[in-house]
Amino acid sequence: MIVYSALASFAVIAGLLTIIPGLDTALAVRAAVSHGRAAGFATAAGICSGTLAWGAAAAAASTQAVIALVCAQSRSPSLMQS
Repeated sequence: MIVYSALASFAVIAGLLTIIPGLDTALAVRAAVSHGRAAGFATAAGICSGTLAWGAAAAAASTQAVIALVCAQSRSPSLMQS
């Protein structure tokens, strides 16, 4: 029962953090208000491309970690048997 409670709490917090606007939204709104619509779109595009690059780097690092684990396991099968 504790696991379900923790999962429900996590889901509520994650949902709230997803719908609450953050610093990126404030930056894009500020750029649009102070410098015009084009600056707002440019700021939003920069935020999106930065997020995409960050996600791609995280995916590449995760892939490298899995490859290293598989290579280590194939070289020494007793390494993973505990």
